[in-house]
Amino acid sequence: MLYAVDFVGAYTRGESLEIAKEKMPQEIVSYCNWLGMDAAGKTEIVIVEEKRSELTIRDADSDVLFESEQAQLTIEEYKALKTLCAEVSKGFPCIVRIYPG
Repeated sequence: MLYAVDFVGAYTRGESLEIAKEKMPQEIVSYCNWLGMDAAGKTEIVIVEEKRSELTIRDADSDVLFESEQAQLTIEEYKALKTLCAEVSKGFPCIVRIYPG
């Protein structure tokens, strides 16, 4: 499973890291298109953190919490994520992780 840290909600899965990496540029393009954002120059993949999970692939997304996700949000970041979640939830369930601290 590969997550795009800069594009919350953009992720791919694959039997290997290479397969997941091959899928990621299109996932980022789709995500940017959904937001109405230009994707040019945004599809370079740099692995910044890895986690080995003992969960099955279908459950592994609940075992991932990156260092970058543990920082306290500013009110602006919170509002932006809340707005994004509200948009997504019009068609799909949406979970926002809020951690005390």
